[in-house]
Amino acid sequence: MDAQKEVAKLVVEQAAQCGIELVASLPDNWVSEVIREFDRDDRFRHVLVNREESAVGLCSGAFFSGTGSLAVMGASGLMTLIYAITKINYTYEIPMTILATLRGAPGDKAKFHVSNGLYFLPSLDAINLTYTIIDSRDKIPLIKRAYDHSRIVSRPTVAIMTRDVLRGRPKPWRSRTAPRSGFSPTNGRTNWWSPRPAIHPRCGGTSPVTPTGCSISMRR
Repeated sequence: MDAQKEVAKLVVEQAAQCGIELVASLPDNWVSEVIREFDRDDRFRHVLVNREESAVGLCSGAFFSGTGSLAVMGASGLMTLIYAITKINYTYEIPMTILATLRGAPGDKAKFHVSNGLYFLPSLDAINLTYTIIDSRDKIPLIKRAYDHSRIVSRPTVAIMTRDVLRGRPKPWRSRTAPRSGFSPTNGRTNWWSPRPAIHPRCGGTSPVTPTGCSISMRR
């Protein structure tokens, strides 16, 4: 089994531990192996959707039926959901967990994703959407932590996976020089690929730190 398939299986096992039964996905080449693994696994009902809003509708409706769910999509898809999430999930306090990709980060060779590197995480900060970045294989269990947290706070959470993790690379590459575009004034982090993330002063959790609360990342 190659490293990429191993990572996909670890992600799927985390979803199973959460009690997730429904998975709604949109195509993204970084998570294509994860999507295929969900499709092959009989523990899940996998629904391919053609709009990100459809994933929100399916997962939000599943919550009211007592069915655990997960939406899988790329960063660009999540960027289109600002209105749906704030209107539906925030207004009616509907928990939902999204598995997304960290496009536009160093190492992403697709020039058309540069805008995601500039605006993706600041956009999530702007709507106080809690997220955690999974940049190594040993952080894959944070998917379950994000899922559990969404049920506690009755709000959506996002688990964001990097290219290196999804491709099974043991040591993710990180830039030690942060361009000005990496600074996000809403959460106080100097750059989101910093080798030493900021620590929240109250809970001791590591970044990302949302403007209104603590990180859901693993504590040191």
